[in-house]
Amino acid sequence: MSGVWRGWARADRAVVRRSLRCLAAMMLAVGRMDGVVAAQTLKAEALPDLELTRGDRLHLRRAMGDAAREFEPFEEADARADWSRFERLPLFGVAHRINAYNTYLLMEQEVGR
Repeated sequence: MSGVWRGWARADRAVVRRSLRCLAAMMLAVGRMDGVVAAQTLKAEALPDLELTRGDRLHLRRAMGDAAREFEPFEEADARADWSRFERLPLFGVAHRINAYNTYLLMEQEVGR
């Protein structure tokens, strides 16, 4: 494996972890908003979307991580996983396979394949 690939994989894992932390922080901040009508609207509309997006990222890492640890091919893992909860996310149909495959490759790196 080239040093460039190892560096990219480390950087990408850091971005994923940071984005999950940011989503959690945003969910906490929106959940604490009170009083102002705009804040209440944001809380009612944004929090469910943030929770769903974070859930998708965690489910994706879990599903692809399990597949990588079990040496299951990507196509089988993607077909087996239940993505129905996340299909209503914007651009899910367009971006899902790209995100899933990238995550699968990263999880392969993490388990040392």
